[in-house]
Amino acid sequence: MRWGLFPRLAVSLGLLLGAAMLTLGYVLLSDSAKRLEAERLNVASTLVRTLATGNIDALAAEDFELMERSVYSVLPDKNYAYAFLSRPDGKILTHSEISQIGQYTDTGHTELTSPHSHTTQFGGRSVRELVHPIIVGNKLLANAHIAYYLNQDNLFSTDMAVRILGLLGLFLLLLLTATSLIIRRYTHPLTHLTESITDMSLDAVHLKKLDTALLQRTDEIGALSREYSNMLERLGLAYEELRNEEQLLREKVEERTRELRLSYQELETFSYSVSHDLRSPLRAMAGYGQMLLEDYGESLDEDGRHALQRICANAIRMDQLILDLLALSRVSRQEFKHSRVDLSDMAHEIFNELQKQHPERKVEIEIDDTPLVDGDKGLLRIAMQNLIDNAWKYSGKTEKAVFHFGAVASEPGSFFIRDNGSGFDMRYVDKIFGVFQRLHAQDVFEGTGIGLATVERVIHRHGGIIRGESEIGKGATFTFSLPLAKG
Repeated sequence: MRWGLFPRLAVSLGLLLGAAMLTLGYVLLSDSAKRLEAERLNVASTLVRTLATGNIDALAAEDFELMERSVYSVLPDKNYAYAFLSRPDGKILTHSEISQIGQYTDTGHTELTSPHSHTTQFGGRSVRELVHPIIVGNKLLANAHIAYYLNQDNLFSTDMAVRILGLLGLFLLLLLTATSLIIRRYTHPLTHLTESITDMSLDAVHLKKLDTALLQRTDEIGALSREYSNMLERLGLAYEELRNEEQLLREKVEERTRELRLSYQELETFSYSVSHDLRSPLRAMAGYGQMLLEDYGESLDEDGRHALQRICANAIRMDQLILDLLALSRVSRQEFKHSRVDLSDMAHEIFNELQKQHPERKVEIEIDDTPLVDGDKGLLRIAMQNLIDNAWKYSGKTEKAVFHFGAVASEPGSFFIRDNGSGFDMRYVDKIFGVFQRLHAQDVFEGTGIGLATVERVIHRHGGIIRGESEIGKGATFTFSLPLAKG
C-alpha cells in the first residue's frame, strides 16, 4: 500500500519531533543531574564543616559520647554513606558505623591544612568523601569526614522522573496534534487536486471542473489549480480537434481501402487478361512458326529459316517474360501463411530436380543443416527456386560447378547460396535486383531479368534483406536474412 502525502509528512515530522523531544529530555535530565550533584556537594561541604566546627569543644574535652551523637545527627538521609571523626594520625575516633571505630583511614598519617574531597568505595558502591580539618590555632586536632553515594539512581525520585516524562510526553502530543492539523490544512487541497487528476478521462475532459474553493485560493495550491484548470480546457479543445481529425482520417482510410480494393480487382482482371489474351497470340505465333519450319523449311533459304527461328524464339521468350511478370505480381498479392520452414530440405529438393533435368552436368553440391525459419512456405519456395536456378544457370559454363548452401554463423537468421560460376562486376551490384536488369547478353545466358527481383520481394515480405557479393570469373554469393522459428 502506498501512503499519501499527509501520512508520510505526519510520520516524518512525528519521528523528527520525537527525536527532538528525546534529545531535549536527555539534555534537561543531564543538566538537572549536574545541578543536583553540585547542590549535594555544596550541602555535604556544609555538613562536614558543621561537623568539624561543632566538635571542637568535644575534641578538647575528649567527650566521645558527644562526638558520637554529632556524627549520627549530621547524616540527613540514606543517600549519605557515613560520617566520622579521625585523629591526625588517621585513627578513627567515632564513626556512624560502629565496626569502623578504632580503625585507620585510607589516607594514613597525611595531615591536611584545608578541606578536600575524593572518590572511594564503601560497601561495594562509589562514594564521594569530603574531609575538613579541625584546626585550633596552628594545631590540627582532628579531621571531620562525611561521604555520600554517587549512584545516579538516587538522584531523582520515581515521582520526579514520572512527572518529567509525563510533561515531555504531553508536550510531544500537543506538538504532534498541532503539526497534524497544519499538515492536513495544506495537504487536503493537494489530495483533492490529485483525486481530480486521477479521475480525469479524455472523454470527459471538457466536462470535468475543479472545485471552486481550490481555484479561489491565493497560495501556490490555488495557482497550481488554476493552471491545471486552464490545461484541462486546452486539453479538451485539443481532444475535440483530435477526434475530428481521427474521424476524417478514418473516412480517408475507408475511401483508400475502397480504392485499393477496386484497384486490386482491376489488377486481377488485368492479370487474367494478360495470362489469356496476350499469351494466346504469342503461343499461336510460336506454333505456326514451328509449323512453317517443319513443313516449308526446305523451301526457304538459310536467311529465311534463321529469321523464322528467331520469330519463334522471341515469341517463346515473350511468353516466359509474361509468366515471370505474373509471378512477380502474385508475390506481392499472395496471402501470407506462417509456418515452420526447413530451407535445407527445400534446397535438397530443388537441386535434385535440377540434376534430373541435366544429368550430363558435373556438379558438387554441399548443403548444411540450417535452423528452421518462420515464413510462408510457398513464397520461400519461389525465392529458393530462383536463387538456385540463378546459380545453376550462371555456372553452366564451368567445367565442374560447386554449390554451397548454409547459414551464416556470425549472423543468426542469415543464410547464403554460393557458386563458382561466371560472377558479375560489383560496380553493378545495385542493378541486379531491379526488374528487367541483366548483366549478361541473352545469347550468353538466357533469362528475363525478373528472378532476383522476385527473390528480393519475397525476402522483404518476410522482413529480411538480401545482398550479393561477387568477383568476375570466381562465382557469386547471395546472403539473405529471415526470422527464425520460435521454440
